[in-house]
Amino acid sequence: MKKLRGTGVSALALATLLPIAAWANDTCNGFINIDYVGAPPVTPIGDVTRVRATLGTGSIQGGTKLTINSMQFNLDCNANFPLTPPCTDEGAIVQYEGDATIATTCPTVWTTVHPGGPNPNEVIFQANPPVDIPAGSATLPGTCDIEFDVRVLAPSIDGSGKIEELLGYDIAACDNGVLVSGGFQTGAIETPPPQHFDCYEVTNNGNIPDVLGISLEDRFGSLTAKATEIHRLCAPANKNNEDPSAPAAPGHLTGFEIVTTPFQRRNNVHVANQFGNLELDVVAPVFLFAPTSKNPNGTPLPLPLAGTDLPHFTCYKTTNVTGDKERNGITVQDQFLVPGSLTLDLDKRGPFRLCVPTNKNGEDPTAPDNPLALLCYSTKNDALPFPQKFPGITNQFTSRVVKMTQFDELCVPSAIVP
Repeated sequence: MKKLRGTGVSALALATLLPIAAWANDTCNGFINIDYVGAPPVTPIGDVTRVRATLGTGSIQGGTKLTINSMQFNLDCNANFPLTPPCTDEGAIVQYEGDATIATTCPTVWTTVHPGGPNPNEVIFQANPPVDIPAGSATLPGTCDIEFDVRVLAPSIDGSGKIEELLGYDIAACDNGVLVSGGFQTGAIETPPPQHFDCYEVTNNGNIPDVLGISLEDRFGSLTAKATEIHRLCAPANKNNEDPSAPAAPGHLTGFEIVTTPFQRRNNVHVANQFGNLELDVVAPVFLFAPTSKNPNGTPLPLPLAGTDLPHFTCYKTTNVTGDKERNGITVQDQFLVPGSLTLDLDKRGPFRLCVPTNKNGEDPTAPDNPLALLCYSTKNDALPFPQKFPGITNQFTSRVVKMTQFDELCVPSAIVP
């Protein structure tokens, strides 16, 4: 997985709410500027980014100052919905690093009751005592600022290419009796495209000796699994030309059919991605996706993989899917299609599988908290002619040549939304 870039955003005059007609000529203009201090153009997933909010004002007719009691910061926002506070949570992709990271030049102490982490998505900063910003304080340099740390846990999945954030007044008012309500400013942390996968059906040489006693732990609980045969080989995909580097990415995924101990069905799971929002039931584990090296010329390559940190995924069958299911005219390109491509139409009955990072055999204790998910859509193109391929694959379970017969599904980076 990859990461991020901070971008400064120009100041925004905040909306004025006039409580009664007597104040019709009075104004209360507050300004906020957001910067990401020292952020490089691309920051690796898992790193910390420092947010700086500079506070200023414009004209305050009939008054001398804006008093700020509290401010609200939204950790991440889904750009497919209005960017107004509180915004629509994009999932657990950014976390607050706690009050110990707060620094300020304002004559106050800022505190929150936020426990740290990605939830809740809104962080309320209380000022004690309240902060007075004199009228006419240009946003830069501003009167004072507040800084704090956030950590990026996963790339944006809403298709915007960046993680949008919001900071605005929670409680603020001018001394002319005009209240400030709904004023906010946006910031954005740019991310590289999240990785999509084209999955192909594997036949014939997919049988392997049963692998027994595999322990799996993910966000839905713990299982013991048996892997029986290979059903899928998934390649990094350049979807809609959003990630031209994808066909050269080294990390593939091999989909093993699994039989597991009993699983407790999860109903009404909310999932968001670039195509929209869905609600679905998670029924039963069906596949284990294992990170895999691949050689298109048939000779298996050795592990470990270089240049990738792909997790293992447990993939669950889904049912009762409602929401944004249908999308047509999606172009994909991967190592098996170069220099060509496929144009896909999603099957309106799907998606059919939800894959979440899993702690396989205790090798990745962070997996259950990894917010990344893959939602796998079957397409209307499964029967399209596809020249058979015989790549060599190597993963922790097997090293062999497999036979690929047809395109099967598109797995889209997604977030499970609380």
